[in-house]
Amino acid sequence: MTAHSLFSASASERWARCPGSLALAYGTGSASATSYAAAEGTACHEAGELCLRDDSLQVSDLIGTVFQVEDFRIPFTDELADLVQTYVEYVRGLSGTRLVEVRCDYTAALGLPLGQGFGTSDSVLLDGSTVHVVDAKFGRKYVAPEANTQLALYAIGVVASIESMLGEQVDKVVLHIVQPRVTGKGTYAELDRAGLDAIVAKLKAAAQQGLAAIEAYIASKPILPFLHPGPTQCQWCPARAACP
Repeated sequence: MTAHSLFSASASERWARCPGSLALAYGTGSASATSYAAAEGTACHEAGELCLRDDSLQVSDLIGTVFQVEDFRIPFTDELADLVQTYVEYVRGLSGTRLVEVRCDYTAALGLPLGQGFGTSDSVLLDGSTVHVVDAKFGRKYVAPEANTQLALYAIGVVASIESMLGEQVDKVVLHIVQPRVTGKGTYAELDRAGLDAIVAKLKAAAQQGLAAIEAYIASKPILPFLHPGPTQCQWCPARAACP
């Protein structure tokens, strides 16, 4: 599986609110241990990827498979198959050229050092001047697609690649989240290019603060001005134990 960058899209809700958390995580090297629930989610993602790469493969064909996720053995049950089926059907129902497990590099968009800004989108569909970015969430907490920073970063990474490599203009992005345990379906939000750029501009400002916090930490200077606690950013912060 692809490693996360320091400025990972999946943690962007945290570092966008508290840039200093990047310095603490950088300093401690701490990371959250994988739980069984997280491993189960990874297994669901792997099953979905297999089916979306091969339309002849049905989700039900994978029932009974055991997925090894780090130290966990996750049996693919009827219950998990129902969840993954919701995601697979949703993506298969979207129009456009489908790409699965797409590495999205947003380093330049955030003004970061080379290799510090990337993530992996579950599915991307290219439909003319529209880009669809789809993320599957197999947990039990609702995640809104509107102004979703994780998907916005994936989207700008894809858009940058399309426009630089293919020379094609992207006018609209659609951010989709499929969360079977919460909504039982997919939800989405549409953004024109200006709307996407506005979200990314705010993330760039936070990322630059994060870089400044890391530089201060390395130089043994105070990072307290970069720390902004709150329920969203503190809940899953890997550096909570080291935070003043």
